[in-house]
Amino acid sequence: MFDIFAIIFCLLLIFLLLIKGLIKTLYCPKKIKAILLFVFLTLILRYVSISFLMFSTNIKNLYLLKYFYFMNSISIPIAGLICIYISVRNNKLNLSYTYFVMLVLTVLYLVITVKYPTLINVYNNKLYTMNLCTPIDIDIYYILLNLLFLVVSFRILKRNLVNFNVISMVIISSIVGIIQSILNIGDYSIIPYNMICDLFWVYTTYYYLKKVEKH
Repeated sequence: MFDIFAIIFCLLLIFLLLIKGLIKTLYCPKKIKAILLFVFLTLILRYVSISFLMFSTNIKNLYLLKYFYFMNSISIPIAGLICIYISVRNNKLNLSYTYFVMLVLTVLYLVITVKYPTLINVYNNKLYTMNLCTPIDIDIYYILLNLLFLVVSFRILKRNLVNFNVISMVIISSIVGIIQSILNIGDYSIIPYNMICDLFWVYTTYYYLKKVEKH
């Protein structure tokens, strides 16, 4: 029973952070508002679909949820990019690149979720989970993604004008994401749905928002 309570606790905490983050986003500068709205809304859709999976007793229509279930695969990369963007003070980064990445990831996401079938599993004989039957395990994608953010973050730390707190949160979230994906591959994960990784990234983005609010 402990694992169920832990999953529900994580779910509620993520929803709380997402809703608070979404509200704060409405007061952000225009140049980042659309990006952050995309991040929070896609993650909210993902966790609504996870809620249906968790509490559903009928598998019949659950396959329709696959279009929302894997949305962290596009929202987390964008969250990481925007957090790194603010971490480098006096930078020459152009946010238009973030919009381009967001568009490319969204198109790829739609193509992949439509093209490849989804397998519904039962976690611990209690909860439904989903796996996308792609040629490369999705956890490999998460490992490479978090590894990329980890390398970039350590390189940024060498600069003088860096928001140390935000980039430290990015590093911690990346490490947690890598560990969770490795545990998933080895079938040792305690909490399903990549919740722990998502929780850290959502908090990192929310922390970023608080920094923006202070400025």
